[in-house]
Amino acid sequence: MENHLRSNLQTLGLGQYIDVLQQNGFVDWGTLSKAREEDLGRLGFKLGHRRRLQRELASNALGCRCGVTAPRRAVYAQNLRHP
Repeated sequence: MENHLRSNLQTLGLGQYIDVLQQNGFVDWGTLSKAREEDLGRLGFKLGHRRRLQRELASNALGCRCGVTAPRRAVYAQNLRHP
């Protein structure tokens, strides 16, 4: 799961946060989706980065219930690399 989380965060331009997220128990998209605004702030996320991540998590909420686990942009980028 670590590599999956890492690659998705990097796709979103948020790879610099992987270590702090994992050190604080956010090891996959399921646990990360439970993070609150204040959690991300305490972990040092810049405001714009929080918004970017929150938008992805919100847009993926329906997909997660249907079995999709990667953010939209990560899936799109992966499809570009592997047609």
